[in-house]
Amino acid sequence: MATLDYRSSREIALNEMLNLYKANGWSAAEKPERLHNALLNSETIVSAWDGERLVGLGNAISDGYLVVYYPHLLVLPDYRGRGVGREIMNRLRHRYEGFHQHMLIAELSAVEFYERMGFGRGRSEDFSSPPAQIPACATNAPGSSLGFWRRSGATAAGAES
Repeated sequence: MATLDYRSSREIALNEMLNLYKANGWSAAEKPERLHNALLNSETIVSAWDGERLVGLGNAISDGYLVVYYPHLLVLPDYRGRGVGREIMNRLRHRYEGFHQHMLIAELSAVEFYERMGFGRGRSEDFSSPPAQIPACATNAPGSSLGFWRRSGATAAGAES
């Protein structure tokens, strides 16, 4: 495999994004214009390229001071297991180093990956809101996602260090 090029540019063609989302079976590919606009309006985008081929992408939405949410991390199936997702997440997390909370929602198949990245499973007592006010994960299949969080300075288990 050639060395991949990691970029923070928003210059990603719609067809490249769609190929990546379709290859991963994400329903967002069914709304191409909305998907493209949503990603381009993210605060941060990191993409991985093999020549002119988009092979991975991650984005972040943040308040700019305390909280960052990582809604998407996708890697083409042929490139999984080669460190592409890890490198994208490392670059995103570096951008938000020192923020109080790093949050995401993960598919069950990705839970181990995010735990290795230092994220822990969120619990209602981890938030300042009463449990009834914490939104449930919205997915196409009940029980297919888990909320994860990581506070700045937290251990892999999610406890303050």
